[in-house]
Amino acid sequence: DVKTLANDDARSHDLDDQLALAFRVSGLPVPDQIAKRTSPRPVAPEAWIRLSASGGDADAGGRLFEHPNSGGCFHCHTVNGRGGRIGPDLSLIARSSSRTKLAESILRPSKEIAPQFTSWTLVTRDGRVVVGVIVGEDREGHVRVGTPEGTIVELAASNIEERHPQNKSVMPDNLIDSFTPDEFRDLIAFLTALK
Repeated sequence: DVKTLANDDARSHDLDDQLALAFRVSGLPVPDQIAKRTSPRPVAPEAWIRLSASGGDADAGGRLFEHPNSGGCFHCHTVNGRGGRIGPDLSLIARSSSRTKLAESILRPSKEIAPQFTSWTLVTRDGRVVVGVIVGEDREGHVRVGTPEGTIVELAASNIEERHPQNKSVMPDNLIDSFTPDEFRDLIAFLTALK
């Protein structure tokens, strides 16, 4: 039947998109047989924003949010008590952000950074350089820094020789490279359901 053929075609299309993504992420050229069956991939941020303006599967987006190999959003962001505490808590993000703003925040993470999420470069007395968001300082003289990889590094405040604020977000600029077009739409659908 026509509906079954359409569903099979969509699943095949999704598989081709996933395979192409795996090749790109691995730094390998996408084979022509796969490339000609993939979804058109937007290039400019505006095209990604238009793509994410509607649709998507919020449940699939939630799985992507928590999956370590597809952007790893949960390493830095909390949703409903689960996840990292490096970036903003996104549990209620849809109350204050539209689909467009959410998409742009992923595509251009350094465009608008809240002061508490300023990224810092810290240089220790022994020459070690740590870049990330300061997530805590305690009275015992420890500074905890959340890195772009989603890990927390603890430093002795007395060992920090230099602190320099950055105008760049700790969130990677190229995060979109780890999503297919449908996955990006799913992720935005998930985030817009967080009210």
